[in-house]
Amino acid sequence: FWRVAVDTGVVTSYTTVGGESLALINGLEVIGNSLFTTGAVYQGGSYQYGIYKIELSGTTATVSTVTLSGQGASSNENFSRIASSGDVLYLTKSQSSSVYSITLAEQGGTTTGTLTEIEPSFTAASYYNTGSEVPFSYINGLVVIGTGIYFSDGTNKLIRKIDTTTSNITTLAGRVGNFADGTGQDAEFKNPDNLLLSGTDIYVKDDQRIRKVDSNTGEVSTFQTSADPDDMSRWTLLGTDIYYYTADFSSNPYTYKIFKLSPDGSVNELELNNYTIEGYVYGLTSDGTDLLVA
Repeated sequence: FWRVAVDTGVVTSYTTVGGESLALINGLEVIGNSLFTTGAVYQGGSYQYGIYKIELSGTTATVSTVTLSGQGASSNENFSRIASSGDVLYLTKSQSSSVYSITLAEQGGTTTGTLTEIEPSFTAASYYNTGSEVPFSYINGLVVIGTGIYFSDGTNKLIRKIDTTTSNITTLAGRVGNFADGTGQDAEFKNPDNLLLSGTDIYVKDDQRIRKVDSNTGEVSTFQTSADPDDMSRWTLLGTDIYYYTADFSSNPYTYKIFKLSPDGSVNELELNNYTIEGYVYGLTSDGTDLLVA
């Protein structure tokens, strides 16, 4: 784990302690003073998947397992996407159309989570009130705004919303097509994937482009930049800037560079202060002040 100060480029490296040694990490979310991730530890020749809590203090990162209970909870849950709102995590599983919420709590020094499946409900209003449900197979990326879970539907090239109070699906923007800016069904996506939230705007990695979706109106525009989404292994927002890292796989061990994508579309490398991030990196987020890399 690393903390990167974007103003100075100073990197703080953390030593991992605790009962778990993570072999895989898939996304990072900040809740309070802690990080949460989906990931896995390697035990007895196989991966044991779950939800993990990471507490950073000084130069120490303490990793512990979130003990799950509730609907369908098990000790080996492989989640693929993660987002958060308040003290609730929202997750998906690979090749699944279901979303799961995990309400976190502290009990006797142990972090627990109550797992609930949010099974999307299709209605006549699910696709622009046309009476067509337009079901999907899996969720590519998700963000949360209030009671709405917004996600990219790669099956149908859409940005859609699940109302957590009703589980009903509605469609915000897109239709099966290619690239086109517009509002609602006049907009087209080619391959909507990862999402990033900035206020009420949603950035979408869409093949070789970055699109911006107004979550209130469904208006879609193409973000003009020289940045290549294929180079963005992970991305996060800090202030009004997007930060992402790219990997140099020609070196051994692998090394990583961090870039800042500004609102005007300009791209600049974040110069690290006499430090090289190397090894395997799977997660990037921000605590509102610094970047956190894992």
